[in-house]
Amino acid sequence: MSRDSQTTNNQTTRNQTIYTQSTSTAILVMAAGKSSRFGADKRQALIDGKTMLQTTLDNASPWKESIRVVLTPKDKDLQSTLAAQHIKTYVAPNAQHGMGHSLADAIQQLAKNEPNISHCLVLLADMPFLKTGTLQTLLDALETNDLIVPVHQGQRGNPVGFGRRYFPALMELSGDKGGKVVLQSNEQSVLEITVDDAGVLKDIDQPEQISGLTV
Repeated sequence: MSRDSQTTNNQTTRNQTIYTQSTSTAILVMAAGKSSRFGADKRQALIDGKTMLQTTLDNASPWKESIRVVLTPKDKDLQSTLAAQHIKTYVAPNAQHGMGHSLADAIQQLAKNEPNISHCLVLLADMPFLKTGTLQTLLDALETNDLIVPVHQGQRGNPVGFGRRYFPALMELSGDKGGKVVLQSNEQSVLEITVDDAGVLKDIDQPEQISGLTV
């Protein structure tokens, strides 16, 4: 096994950078959207020769065992592709109703099936420019905090992190209202994490946003 892929003592080394592992935090990759504004399945849109979803997953690859990709019931082929990569998935049966329903479905399954998970980081599949180092910073913060959000140049972004005590509130989400609703309802408990990463603000909604770009 190469040094770049070796995992020992709850640490992963990639490109000479050591990333700390956590067995109690799940990274929920939300990939069950309609892509209506994009005009096609943006998960399959190519950025520098890789699909957008794969690029996002690669950015989180040091924590591959913690990744849970949230898909629609129609994503049988994609589910098989991810299974071949040993990436776990959850199917959101109500995904057609919006992000809130998808996240609620995923949290319900996570809470039921994985009682050892104490925190989750909600990562949008259409944020391929997020730095791996930023994910490490946020995961570190989740070790001792239950409600976190990254901030870049004074603006809040994604991914957002939640402790298990907020899971019941996440299970009540519906429509297109995502986890930020829970942040707004618990502002006094939110920890803002300042990051030097514009990727926390860049989600992809239109094809021209990635035309000719590289990660």
